[in-house]
Amino acid sequence: MTITSNREGLKSLANFNIDAQFCQQYGSQVFNYQGDSTEKQYQQTCLNLDYIIDDLISSLQIIKTQIPRVAAD
Repeated sequence: MTITSNREGLKSLANFNIDAQFCQQYGSQVFNYQGDSTEKQYQQTCLNLDYIIDDLISSLQIIKTQIPRVAAD
C-alpha cells in the first residue's frame, strides 16, 4: 500500500479548523452573554452559532470519508 498526501483531506481539515474557531467565538458570545448587545444581535449570534455547528458536522462527515480504511490486525 502506498501512502500519499491527500490534498482534499488537508483542505477539508483546514476548513474544519476555521469553522471550529468561529464556533469557539460565537459559543463564547452565546454562553457568556452579559447583556452587552441588543436582543436582536444576540439572536443573530445564536443563529450564527447554529449555522457553524451544522457546517462543522458536515465538515466532519466529509473528513471521515477521506480517512483511508485499513484492516485491523
